[in-house]
Amino acid sequence: MPDVATPLTSLPDDLQAAYPAADLLWGVLETSLTGLALYAPLWDTDGQLVDFRIDLLNPAAQRMLGQPARPGGTYLQHYPHTLATGVFAFHRQAFEAGEPAQLKVNYQGDGLDNYFHLAARRVGQGLLVSFTDTADAARTEVELALRASQAQAQAAQAEADLQRQQLHHVLAQAPAMICILGGPQHTFQFVNPPYQALVGDRPLVGKPIAEAMPELVGQPIFGLLDQVYQTGETFYANEMLVQLDHANHGRAELDKRYYNFIYQARHEVGGAVDGILVFAYDVTPQVHARQQVERAHAQVQNLNEELAASNEELRATNEEYLLTNTALQQAQQQFAQLTQELEARVQERTTSLQQAQAAAEQQRSQLVRLFQQAPASICILRGPDLVYELVNPGYQQLFPGRPLLDKPLLKALPELTGSPVWDTLRHVYDTGQTHVDQAVRIPLARAADGVPEDLYFNYVFQARYDERGQIDGVLVFAFEVTMQVRAQQASEASAHQLRLLTDALPVLISYVDRERRYQFANEAYRTWFDQAPALLLGRPVREVLGEPAYAATHHYMAWALAGERLAFDAHMPYRQGFTKYIHTDYLPDVQ
Repeated sequence: MPDVATPLTSLPDDLQAAYPAADLLWGVLETSLTGLALYAPLWDTDGQLVDFRIDLLNPAAQRMLGQPARPGGTYLQHYPHTLATGVFAFHRQAFEAGEPAQLKVNYQGDGLDNYFHLAARRVGQGLLVSFTDTADAARTEVELALRASQAQAQAAQAEADLQRQQLHHVLAQAPAMICILGGPQHTFQFVNPPYQALVGDRPLVGKPIAEAMPELVGQPIFGLLDQVYQTGETFYANEMLVQLDHANHGRAELDKRYYNFIYQARHEVGGAVDGILVFAYDVTPQVHARQQVERAHAQVQNLNEELAASNEELRATNEEYLLTNTALQQAQQQFAQLTQELEARVQERTTSLQQAQAAAEQQRSQLVRLFQQAPASICILRGPDLVYELVNPGYQQLFPGRPLLDKPLLKALPELTGSPVWDTLRHVYDTGQTHVDQAVRIPLARAADGVPEDLYFNYVFQARYDERGQIDGVLVFAFEVTMQVRAQQASEASAHQLRLLTDALPVLISYVDRERRYQFANEAYRTWFDQAPALLLGRPVREVLGEPAYAATHHYMAWALAGERLAFDAHMPYRQGFTKYIHTDYLPDVQ
């Protein structure tokens, strides 16, 4: 048997009568197990071949493509994905060259998902295409591994997206004001509703904070953010005055409010700071209430000093009365008159003092109501044994069914014995130093059964002073963040699993943002580019691949960023002595 088939230009003379050409053609079309298609070229006004008309599909082609014998419409109308994969270019080149041509391609698009072998040849005024697919053939191990890898990557991406959505849902429902700032310009990446309410309907997400909140110029905020981004050290602010245009009216006079807030650095996988997490609480009502109490206390102090001066004046008058015997009558009259004046002044001072005391009591009642209505968990601990003096509903809800008032802390919550929380509270009581902490794990028993569970809190411990300036208790201001912490832990575990999964795959997997910069690269990139994947993050694709390789893929990347899913084969001259023939899938991240 010869190794090379002899091409046929026509039937031998002795067979032409037995096998008429028309009957033979239709017999081949009907019985061929290979798909056969006849395409007619379509030209534009400049004489360029821009598409094909589908004139005929044999039964095998109809089965493979799921089309009728004459489907109508043009080739690109039915199979637009062939532009990205090079299949249309193959057909056009075969027609224009007039020579037989072949192509093997993995085609995933337009409702098809198979490996096709194609052969094309110009016939008369049209193009004859013969093709087979591998739908009925066993998959190779490489195909199966590739498909399994694609399925795992898609599942991992879906899980990561779900975790990210859940985390954003938790942050959006948190009672605190929360935002995430990215990069050295501190660009808003996430803003929850309480934070957005700070500036009304002013857009924040996607803008640097200096552009979104220009009224902060001249205030400490920008400098503090730069400091946290550069050092990675968390910053805690207590009752800091911040002036904002809350209603977004562009007013020259800004609203003055006080905030407790935390700036915490966010680290990327490699450990470098890539953003800042902001947690804030508006404490303006508490600050104003305390200031009013302090002013009332100062007024009472002034009245006491005036009364003491009046008493001293009265004593001096009595001494003068005893020494002046010669002017007894005049002194008695003066004394009586002076006594009346003093009584009137004392009465006036007493009335003022009572009014001041009533005002102070009213301020105290208002402060108590604020404690009771605050969304945070608040309590006041009295004396060195830290006895519960005041517990607001939010704090009591942490321990349903457990009596707290008038009980020492360790008797009410014996599970805190030996806990760092007790030591911290005593340190605040002994030194007067305010203590702020975030996401602290505290084992507490919510119910009276005494079974502890791990809860997480953001809290502030602040010393309370009596009228003599002596510490007589501790104020506790706490927010339970158990759900946020567990969600963060789950997200970090998911990200770690995603990294382990992608690093274990023998294929290049990466995530490129709209600026065509790498935001993720798996371990396989180390072997191909001799660089740690972490060093690729933030770098342009053009710089990593090199200009020749980038030129072979940049137009596919543009289609993918426009929302089109692509799969293509390419010749990639990465660098001298390192050229690869690769198959690539681009999956657009459609938000």
